Amino acid sequence: NREYEQGPLSPAVQIPLWPPLMKHLGPLLPHGLRTRAALSEFLGRVRIIRNRAYHHEPLWAGTRDRHGHVVPLSVDHARMHEVIHALSTRGGDLVNLCDRFEDVFDRGPGPWTQGVRDFCARVGVMP
Repeated sequence: NREYEQGPLSPAVQIPLWPPLMKHLGPLLPHGLRTRAALSEFLGRVRIIRNRAYHHEPLWAGTRDRHGHVVPLSVDHARMHEVIHALSTRGGDLVNLCDRFEDVFDRGPGPWTQGVRDFCARVGVMP
């Protein structure tokens, strides 16, 4: 975020992470994420997606960008892969190996919702 940049209100002992870090990361990142602001916005959406998933909230509709436009979950998912692969080829390969997103996303929320209901019925809890 912006508070990790050096600015006129920054303490003299504060070592800025940005832009020095972007000099190294920028060339590796996908074209649209080569600025601190763009990367921060994207990682903010990743955090929202993670939180919504953790709290079992619907994700299929995507998230809004800073302009209020809906970004489809499939677009953010593909961008996550690009960023992970840019930062670590091995990490990207591992994510590709384990990723079931397209399978689950293409089938829509119906099978997942029914699976949760079936599981809850088996263990005797209310969904």
